[in-house]
Amino acid sequence: MSLIDNIDIPVPLVSRFDLIWLIRDKVDSFEDSKKAQHILDTFTGDDKSETAFLSSSLLSSYLRYVREIEPVITDEAKQKLAGIYNSMRALAAKNDSLAVGVRQLEALARMSTAHAKLLFKDKVEISDVEVVENLLKKMFESLGMKMDDSFNQTNLLIGKKETKDQLANRIWTECEDDNKCVKYTDFIKKLGKTELFDDVTAKILFARWESMCHIKMRGGGLYQKT
Repeated sequence: MSLIDNIDIPVPLVSRFDLIWLIRDKVDSFEDSKKAQHILDTFTGDDKSETAFLSSSLLSSYLRYVREIEPVITDEAKQKLAGIYNSMRALAAKNDSLAVGVRQLEALARMSTAHAKLLFKDKVEISDVEVVENLLKKMFESLGMKMDDSFNQTNLLIGKKETKDQLANRIWTECEDDNKCVKYTDFIKKLGKTELFDDVTAKILFARWESMCHIKMRGGGLYQKT
């Protein structure tokens, strides 16, 4: 399934996230046993979470402190960030996908700066950028993709298959005559034979389009987009 199929969030909103990680519930006997033991321990009062490396109070203090650090991005790190951004732009353009814009570049810089802060550094170096680059690669791998020549921002967001509206609009265009009119029965019949629709759902979509004034009747069973 595509990212949008999994989370059902509009594409413009999805693009505002710096990282999106798809977590799959894979069967792993070792990990499943650890999870089960932890859950059962919380019920019996044997929870050992307090033995963690950092206590919750110490972790909060650490995060409050690093927030105040303001590291400066070095020239070398800037060049590395620009290189990653340009690669993403080139790959997106090559695959005719959704545009990769300055928001993605800002996200790269923001995450690199955050990593430098965690290490109490006053400079953002190439090593910080490389950590973010590896995170991006892992993120794409979680979605079944690789950050190489096959990278496609469109596939990341909406998948290789068309959405229902995209499919319906394509079928509509195929049914248009020279006057840009479409015969109702032809459209329903053709759309109902696709993998995403049947006759009933095709009629429901047509009625929705008509109620939204997306299409209007021209007479003789013909309709035209407004």
